[in-house]
Order: sequence, then structure tokens, then C-alpha cells
Amino acid sequence: MLMLLMGFVTLGVCMGTLSGLVPGVHVNTLTTVLLLVSGRMGTAVAGLCGGVDVLLLLSISIVAASVAHSFLDFIPSVFIGAPSEGDVLCVLPGHRMLMEGRGLEAVHRAADGSLIGATLAIIVSPAILLAISQPALNELVPWALCFVILAMLASEARRGRIAASACIMCLSGALGLVALHSMLSQTGLVMEGSVLFPLLTGLFGVPTLMTASCSLHVGQAEVTQTSKDLLPSSRGAVAGLLVGWLPGVSATAGSILSLAIFDRQEDDPGDFITMVSSVGTSSVVFGLVTLLALGRARSGTMVAVLDLMDGNVDSSSMALLMVSVLLASAMAYFITLKMGAIMASRYHRINPRLLNRGTLLLIIALVTILNGPLGLAVLVSATLVGMVPLCLGVGRVHLSGALLLPVLIGLAGYSS
Repeated sequence: MLMLLMGFVTLGVCMGTLSGLVPGVHVNTLTTVLLLVSGRMGTAVAGLCGGVDVLLLLSISIVAASVAHSFLDFIPSVFIGAPSEGDVLCVLPGHRMLMEGRGLEAVHRAADGSLIGATLAIIVSPAILLAISQPALNELVPWALCFVILAMLASEARRGRIAASACIMCLSGALGLVALHSMLSQTGLVMEGSVLFPLLTGLFGVPTLMTASCSLHVGQAEVTQTSKDLLPSSRGAVAGLLVGWLPGVSATAGSILSLAIFDRQEDDPGDFITMVSSVGTSSVVFGLVTLLALGRARSGTMVAVLDLMDGNVDSSSMALLMVSVLLASAMAYFITLKMGAIMASRYHRINPRLLNRGTLLLIIALVTILNGPLGLAVLVSATLVGMVPLCLGVGRVHLSGALLLPVLIGLAGYSS
């Protein structure tokens, strides 16, 4: 069982490494492909697994991929300027450190934040499990989501762009309502795909690829030692709890919430990067806890796990999934440091434009295969909406209204 666990964790880490290093490709993309082939794959390897639940092993791979992605996806945001949705807040601090010759240090700080965040989340997960299992607490979810929205809008108050942010949130919310109620899953040319893929890729991935700038090539210094301050990672873990518990809340929204809760901006860009990285990885752990406590998925990864496990996630399965988080975190930590060193040493050879164009073609091909013509329509529409914040100089976190608004309307309909 240990060998099987290590093998499927390694498979997941390889998937997360690929999705993390290629700009615009989210781990949900690879998860969708894995779900599509899970039946055939399960039949092929069932005989080799000695009666062990193959679907549980595939779930372990998906969780490991999500963990590895949360480590590795910071590297393109630093060296190429093409962040994933969860790292958009880190672009300026990461670019600042890159221009100071500290790009490798930024990667180290991100890896430290992810590792510490995952460890802290696992330590407190039993207490969190007991807390969110209480029905009274979950009745506060709609109010908590309203607080999230107000906190995101308030983050634009200093720049006087609350009205523009509200319009973007409503616009993306309307797009989300239309897309999520369409029948994209029945229009794929070859496979059955998720509407979230073209929707979220268009909102966050494609605009980033289209506008990513070519950074100046500055020599990068070696890293001898980095700060292991637990405070930024602890703040990130608190925000990760909200991301893992509340539906429709992204890692970026969680980072903004962390700043709002603690009422301060990190002076050191490295500390800020550590905090944001902690949010992404700890939210995977808390997403698993929410899955066990409530039987509800809060992310694409958790949806895939719930589907594979047919809604039956028990404590023994959860224990193995938590072990996979620890193993994947340890493996991804060292891979991140190694890949960061390789990128820093070969930074001057990178051609961002060529890489971004190739990624765009890959995204278009995947949407066509998985979602068909209607998926392409959603991708184009989402891309146009995703360009609006860049044109207005407003944070892209408000595009999360594409999920927040449908969730709020769904909760309101459920309660009535």
C-alpha cells in the first residue's frame, strides 16, 4: 500500500509540476483529463493494485497535483510575469524582487510559505473539522460571503475605484450565471468537459498571457538563507481556512481577506509572498476537511475527488488523503527550489512571447476538444470580461464574482 501511495502521489506531483510551470494551464485542466480516463485507467491498473480502491488512488493523485501546483505556479509569475489566478497579488512584489536580483529568493519564500501553510493546516485540521461540522456555523455562510465581497470592494477604496470594482463583479457574475446554467457538458466534440475550464481560463489565464510583459534580464543572486518567520504563513493559513470552507472564494480573495483581517500590508515583499503562498496550499487541506465534514466540494479539485469517491469520503480515506498532502508537499518543496534555481540560471534564455503563444494555442485546442463551439464562445466572452480590470487598473480578484454571485443566488434559493 505504501508503494502504491508513493506511486500515485508521484504521478500527481508530476501533473501539478506540469500545470504549475506552464502559464495559463490550471491543475483543473489536467484533473478533467484524468477524470475522463479514470474508468479505463481504473480497469487497466485494478489487477496491479491487489484489491486496493483504484478510485481512491486516483483521488490521491488529484490532491497531490493540487498541492504541487500551489507550490510550482509561483515560478512563472516571477520569471515570466504570467501568474495563475491565485498568484496575481504576488506579481508586483515578485517582480520587484526579480529586478533586485532576488528572484530565486522570492521562489524560496513562496516554497517556505506553502510548506509551512500545509503543515499548520494539517495540525489544526481536527479542531477545524469539529467546528465546521456544527450546523449553526454553516448557517453563517451567506453572511460570510457577503463579508468577502465587501472586503474585496473595500480594498479599492484608497484608489477610488469601488464603483468600477462593483461593476466588474456584477459583469463577471452575470457571465458566470449564464455559463454555469448552459449545457456545455453535452457539446464537446470528443470528450465531456467542465464549463469551469473555459470560464475561469478566459477570466484569469488568457488575459494574463495576452498582456504578460517581457521582463528585463537581471542577474539573479544565489540564496544562502531565507526567513522562516511563522507569522506570515499563519496569516495565510487563516485565509486558507476561509477559502477551503466558503464556496466560490478564490485564493486571491483569501489573500485580500487576510490583509483586511489583520489590517496591514506586509512591508517586506518576501513576507507578503510567503503569506499568499500559504493561502493556496493550506486551502487544499481545509478543502479536504470541508469535504469530510459537510460532503461539499469548494474547488474543482475537490469536485473531482467527490465524483471519484461517489460522494463517500470517510475518515480512513481522508487519512490517506492527508498523508498524500504531506508527501506531495515535501516533494513539491524540493522540486520548486530546484526548478527555481534552473529558471534563475537560464533566465536570460527565456522567450516569454513564444511560450505564451504556445500556451494560448494549447488552451484553445483543449477547450475545443472538451467543450466544443459553445465552450469557445464562453472562452472568448470570459476573455473580454477578464480584460476589463486590466484596462481600468482594477484588481482582477473582482472577477471571482463569476462564482460568488451564482453561489449566493443558489444559497438564497436553497434557504427560501
